[in-house]
Amino acid sequence: MFRYALPLALPVSLAVLLSACGHEETAQTTVRPAMVAQPEPAAQAMDSYPGEVRARYEPDLAFRIGGKVSRRLVDEGQRVKADQPLAELDPQDVRLQLEATRAQVAAAEANLNLVRSERDRYKTLMDRQLVSRSQYDNAENLYRSGLARLKQ
Repeated sequence: MFRYALPLALPVSLAVLLSACGHEETAQTTVRPAMVAQPEPAAQAMDSYPGEVRARYEPDLAFRIGGKVSRRLVDEGQRVKADQPLAELDPQDVRLQLEATRAQVAAAEANLNLVRSERDRYKTLMDRQLVSRSQYDNAENLYRSGLARLKQ
């Protein structure tokens, strides 16, 4: 009995399965718009404008020389007298500048001694007519520039 029912059961079950799938309407998928943003480097995202930042009120007080303030001798709002010191500068900057200037003077003195001896040597050779006048003039100009450098 199952022998005759088996060949009929297979086509009937396939027909039922196919009839269940075929009549539904498919849902329409709508395409949603998407906004795409390209990443920017941080330097391009920042706006910069040329300008100068200054305080609204600036006093006309200043030190005669530049440097770092080491001590403040008065507080803000405190009354002061004429010629009263308000702050002290760190002496290290001035000391370094003085040492550099002394080294420049020593170098200029050494250069002056060298060009003076060269000038004297060329003068002796020119008196004997062993060098030309232009060579002596060149040595004289070097001596004058060395003297001017020392005075500077």
